[in-house]
Amino acid sequence: MRDAIVFSGWRWETFNVPERIALALSLLGMKVLYSENPASLFRHREREVREVENGIFGFGPRFFGHRLNSIPFMPDLQANFLVRQILEHVERLQLRHPIVVYPNMGQLLPVCQQLKNKGFPLVFVCLDFPSPVLEEQKSIITHNHCVCLIWTLLLHRRMVAMFRRTSSRFLPLDSVTSGYHKTD
Repeated sequence: MRDAIVFSGWRWETFNVPERIALALSLLGMKVLYSENPASLFRHREREVREVENGIFGFGPRFFGHRLNSIPFMPDLQANFLVRQILEHVERLQLRHPIVVYPNMGQLLPVCQQLKNKGFPLVFVCLDFPSPVLEEQKSIITHNHCVCLIWTLLLHRRMVAMFRRTSSRFLPLDSVTSGYHKTD
């Protein structure tokens, strides 16, 4: 069985969608490395790896700061720094071929690109209605890597067409019809 790395834009205590996904994966028997939103080296203390729930190990990665990602070379530089921290924890926790589950990463998308380049399968979590953020994902989605879109909404009948139209841009057509739950 594989293990997982789950990124979140929040902290564990928020218990939003990524946190619930991490919990579900751990209940399936996967060991999960849960990564909180990165915090500035200059303004926050280091948050060491700790077991936040049974089988879920959370940590607060640190980098120079979100604002610096507006400088052209900084997103890749900070991604290198974050990926090194993640890989260190993957090794320390002895994760087995982990998949990477991530929501909108914004300017941290290079972290996913670097993990993909290192052979980690990616799973993008769409937290809400389709948005321009989905177009950013095309830059890292290819057919030779396992990539899924997890929709966190129950799709009403009127939303099914929108779901199929959006999903067909990212997934093979035969997998588009599976993965949604129709409600009235």
